[in-house]
Amino acid sequence: MKHYLHAFYAEVLKMRRTMAFWIILIAPLLVHALILASFLARDATAPPDWQTISQNIFMLWATFTLPLLITLLMAMLAGMEHSQNQWKHLYALPIPRGAIIAAKWSLGATLIGLSSLLVILIMPATFFILRQFKGFQYQFIVLQFLNPGINFQFQNLSILAECLKISAGIYAASLLLFSIQAWVSLRWQSFIIPNLLGVLGVIFNLGMMISVLEAGLKYFPWSLPMAAFLTLSEGEAYQSSILFGACGGLILALLGIFNQARREVL
Repeated sequence: MKHYLHAFYAEVLKMRRTMAFWIILIAPLLVHALILASFLARDATAPPDWQTISQNIFMLWATFTLPLLITLLMAMLAGMEHSQNQWKHLYALPIPRGAIIAAKWSLGATLIGLSSLLVILIMPATFFILRQFKGFQYQFIVLQFLNPGINFQFQNLSILAECLKISAGIYAASLLLFSIQAWVSLRWQSFIIPNLLGVLGVIFNLGMMISVLEAGLKYFPWSLPMAAFLTLSEGEAYQSSILFGACGGLILALLGIFNQARREVL
């Protein structure tokens, strides 16, 4: 455990020299910006409903943004070692190889989890903007100016709790996709291979959604986040997708760490 913590701390320090932090921040901001632009551009007379807004946010996040974020982030984290052939140096350190690989794996999963959490934390700001311009009826923080001081009142928190549950389910279902991308990124030195795999996965997922292939939504790794969203928000019968994605991701992570730790670096 001590070796793993040291390796994880080293990975955090190395990450500061990359754009990884900015990527996990920009991705959810981009999702909310696109949804805001979409709703603000509409001429509908009735104000938007919070379920419609949140469903659009999660649909865009689960279908496109999250898979592409995982692809780019893991390619970037692995590229820190591939670019300067740092694997020989890392494997020469008095730290088990498995701890080094596990630290990189868990750092990527942590960053993806933080980005998923940001999707929820930005929602009050999105709802506030829609309230100002489109008459959106919900608000979460009410300010009361007293003498002296300001009083905060929180309302409609059940909406954010529901969104948090959906986001957690999408994240759990994405772990299988994450483990695949992590293993490919660590296994091959080329930056093109993991990114090509990620883009093709998103394209195939879109094709299966258009064709309404139920088996694909349940078992195709790039479709699992979307299946989790449909299960938690619309009651679709894809409950197994969350369990399959989470358990499959953890099993593949263990296998990938074992495989990468045994591989000889030339």
